[in-house]
Amino acid sequence: MLFLSKQIELMKKFLQKGQIFFSRILLGLLLIASVAITFYLFPHLGKFPYEYQQGSPWMHDNLIPEFDFPIYKSREEVSLERDSILQALKPYFVSDAGIGEQKIAEFQQVFPTVWQQFIDKNSLDTLSSMLDIDEMEVQYMSHASLQMDSLYSIGILPQFVEGEEEVDVSDGVIILLNKLAQNRLPGQVKNSLESYQELQISMIDTLNLPGIGIDLRGQLFRDVGFNRFIVSNINYDLETTESMQKSLLEEVSLTRDLHLEGQRVISRGDMVSADRYLVLESFRIEYEKQMGDVTTFPLIRVGQLLLILIIFASLILYLNQFQPLILQSNQKMTFILILVLLSVLAGSLIGKWPSFSVYLVPFIIVPVILRAFFDSRTAIFIHVITMLLVGFLVPNSFEFYIMQFTAGFAAIVSFAHLQRRGQLVVTILIVFFVYFLVYLGYSIMQEGNLRSIEWINLAWLAGNSLLILFSYPLVYIFEKLFGFVSDVTLIELSDSNHPLLRKMAEEAPGTFQHSIQVANLAESVVRVIGGNPLLVRTGAMYHDIGKMENSIFFTENQVTGINPHDQIDRKKSAEIIISHVTRGAEIARKHKLPKSIIDFILTHHGTSRTQYFYKMYQKENPSEDVDPQCFTYPGPRPYSMETAVLMMADGIEAASRSLPEYNEKTIRELVESMVENQFADKQFHDAEITFKAISRAKEIFISKLVNIYHPRIQYPK
Repeated sequence: MLFLSKQIELMKKFLQKGQIFFSRILLGLLLIASVAITFYLFPHLGKFPYEYQQGSPWMHDNLIPEFDFPIYKSREEVSLERDSILQALKPYFVSDAGIGEQKIAEFQQVFPTVWQQFIDKNSLDTLSSMLDIDEMEVQYMSHASLQMDSLYSIGILPQFVEGEEEVDVSDGVIILLNKLAQNRLPGQVKNSLESYQELQISMIDTLNLPGIGIDLRGQLFRDVGFNRFIVSNINYDLETTESMQKSLLEEVSLTRDLHLEGQRVISRGDMVSADRYLVLESFRIEYEKQMGDVTTFPLIRVGQLLLILIIFASLILYLNQFQPLILQSNQKMTFILILVLLSVLAGSLIGKWPSFSVYLVPFIIVPVILRAFFDSRTAIFIHVITMLLVGFLVPNSFEFYIMQFTAGFAAIVSFAHLQRRGQLVVTILIVFFVYFLVYLGYSIMQEGNLRSIEWINLAWLAGNSLLILFSYPLVYIFEKLFGFVSDVTLIELSDSNHPLLRKMAEEAPGTFQHSIQVANLAESVVRVIGGNPLLVRTGAMYHDIGKMENSIFFTENQVTGINPHDQIDRKKSAEIIISHVTRGAEIARKHKLPKSIIDFILTHHGTSRTQYFYKMYQKENPSEDVDPQCFTYPGPRPYSMETAVLMMADGIEAASRSLPEYNEKTIRELVESMVENQFADKQFHDAEITFKAISRAKEIFISKLVNIYHPRIQYPK
């Protein structure tokens, strides 16, 4: 039997080594793929070898270029030139000549009838002969037709209604008629209302009809109803206007001068003024273009690959040294690498679209999400190396890195645990405040005054900060995709009204009370020595759920004084006691509890023995070669600080109930003995916990138990 147990143990170790080997291969493939994707996203151009800032001294050797290069205008200069062109550009309108001809024809058809009615109505046929009246009719119609033709020839603008975007015609317009452009001076072109009023003045005040005074001419004008015949005959041509704008903007020169080969740009110690900064920026642009030449291109890519490999190697070394459990989990590594690659992709897109503001991209979401699942130190380190990679892809890399590092650090510190929604609002305010201070300080250092600061960037930074709100749903999405557990989920699970905990309270009330006490003890310790107190509390609440089955076999649930173990074999008793671990894990999986909580169930006894039943079986069967495996928990042993603390708290709380006397001495002896036995049994060898942390934990356990079992005043009967 002992030989068979050893063979099974060897087989388990062999399979475990095989799993580790294939896991390492998969991790290697993930890292190779990440390096390859990052390498592909890097720009295919060389990197300028000098760092400089406007308003600071030039810290390098004298800079003398070996080629001619154009000096580019500043963004402000280019923007002013473009604005000037756009302001000077007149809007284009398309003319429809047929409208004027149609409306004049309609007027000439209607007017004779209106004229006759006007004559009859005002008894004007006695003023003179019929010939004179006919001549006046012809004269009026001819004058009106000429005036209308003149208005339509110039062009009548549409009458814009309220709420409609009005085209600015104060500088004149250009009218397209039969594909020919005709320039119209400011004020020359009027809308339909203004044209109607101009025609009215001409027909009433300037047209002299014998025997018909000004009042009658006004009446005749109204009777004709000229508003029907004065309508817009030109329409705004947006397509042509925008096409001309684009054409003119493309003709704007981006350069102002030419810097000749051999002409010094700047000397060591010289201040980088605004003008010199423009020359340096121009030289940098041309230098990187030339470095992208085919002859030097392979060397550039080799250098980029080396830097990428060094940065990813730094990540692996950090995790191997400080977070080996993360490195051993391909699931967690995949999650981290995805976040890093998404940030690099965002930086690559910014580099290709310089018009898109880098200040708007919420890189801070990455450390916020990382902090929801990992510790602060890991979140900060991953954020640092991610921003190092992105810094190679974005403009003003030094300024970018300083802003993102400080804001990311502030976000992680303010976002210690995602337990309340209000924390996100506080984080947003803190991040924006840090952004504001860094941007203001950096801008003042560069510009030397407040007037030159681009305040619009603060609006982008405000939008950037608000986008942190998306981290809340993203945490939930990543939690479900990768099986992680956030603090929000832990709060929900640790609620005593959770269905599984309510069931345990009903079926195993003693175990439920024991779990609460263990949770309080473990949380107090982890809150002091480090770790996730909410995680250990939640794990403690569920660590004994397997006792719901056969609850009467566990002493905390025995209220009648009858112990069912007295009626069965010691091996069977040990089997029932040990089974609460495996059954607890099965129940947890059935209720879809996270793996990190199931780990507390599996590890809270580690690979220890049920010493009482083991010793009793040996005593009752002295001649039998007892197999210790029958009395040993399946494990595994605790692997983290939280699982190790839970093992201590579980054993100490259970043993403390059987103390004959409660005082600091007996409690200290109990705690020291329990922890030392667990340590001697090598239960903490796989856990990330130090001797100092164990020593501190023992003192906290003693203090808490003394407070729980302190003597009380005896009240008189």
